[in-house]
Amino acid sequence: MAPLALRSSLSARPSLRAVRTSRSSVRTAAAADREMWLKGSSAPAHLDGSLPGDFGFDPLGLGTDPERLKWFADAEINNGRWAMLGVTGIAGQEALGLNNGGHWFDVAKIGAEGPWNISPISLLPIQFGIMSVIELNRYNAFNGKSDEVGNFSSLFPLDPMNMDSPSMRFKEVKHARLAMLAFVGCFAQYCATGAGPFENVAAHVSNPFGATIFSTLSHLGEA
Repeated sequence: MAPLALRSSLSARPSLRAVRTSRSSVRTAAAADREMWLKGSSAPAHLDGSLPGDFGFDPLGLGTDPERLKWFADAEINNGRWAMLGVTGIAGQEALGLNNGGHWFDVAKIGAEGPWNISPISLLPIQFGIMSVIELNRYNAFNGKSDEVGNFSSLFPLDPMNMDSPSMRFKEVKHARLAMLAFVGCFAQYCATGAGPFENVAAHVSNPFGATIFSTLSHLGEA
């Protein structure tokens, strides 16, 4: 009787192969439900979807080191925040007519030569000093260290309205990436046309076939 009962209990247990197959099918289903940067693509092993805005995009494998991946994610969101501020300033000063007849690229120069009469060479060390304090505080906060530079490390992370949530983090990353692309576009556009974003949009609307990226490229280098 004992061998028969043992054989019966063993046959009732799921086989190791069945368990592995079941787990594999679950992982496959989860991967299929995950939104990827390219439909049908698969994410590398180090991008498991836990980071906000993780669409499995890392073709160069830059984030294989967990510590480096954490730093890259922090750097991306901080550069994106600066880009969001920059693009808002570029569009806002032109839309509100605060550019004194110039362009966003020249606003800092116009402002320096205006009320404060500070030359760009003098402005550079001032900005470098201020930004060094801010960035060192942010770096210390990132590493969980006590404040060693100033007295406002508690500002990082900044969330005065208690809006932090997985949904808001996801939205911030998406807006940050869009803003970085927009800033590169504004910069390249000004270098090519010498005009601001709204001027270029107005020119294209008034002449949809004559004012395009192709017409701009065809006239690059001309006086």
